[in-house]
Amino acid sequence: MRCLGYCPTTAEAKKYFTVSGGKIDFPSFLEILYKESEKGDPLIEVHRALQCMDRKRQEWITVPEFVSILSSIGEKMSPMEVSKILAQCDISDNRVHYSDILKYLVSVPLPYQYSDKLVR
Repeated sequence: MRCLGYCPTTAEAKKYFTVSGGKIDFPSFLEILYKESEKGDPLIEVHRALQCMDRKRQEWITVPEFVSILSSIGEKMSPMEVSKILAQCDISDNRVHYSDILKYLVSVPLPYQYSDKLVR
């Protein structure tokens, strides 16, 4: 799916395999792709979520706010993963600009993680 530009979360991928009994046939795969296509552009959704955190519309959030988001909301990131992202952002005055976050997301290749828990 990621080769086709879709970004299901790990939890969603596990759910797809669980619902289909551990194997996904082609018609089921097409249904999953259709569901994924209805989600919208992940970058736009990330930008909107950041704007919700930024009530003053300054186009940045503080580093502690960003760390809190990454480590506590959705699929929680480890401190090491958070550090890697922060290292790629141009942080000044303890602020992270949306543009840096979005540039990072665009530049990072999508992970291909297959585990025994996902694929049988």
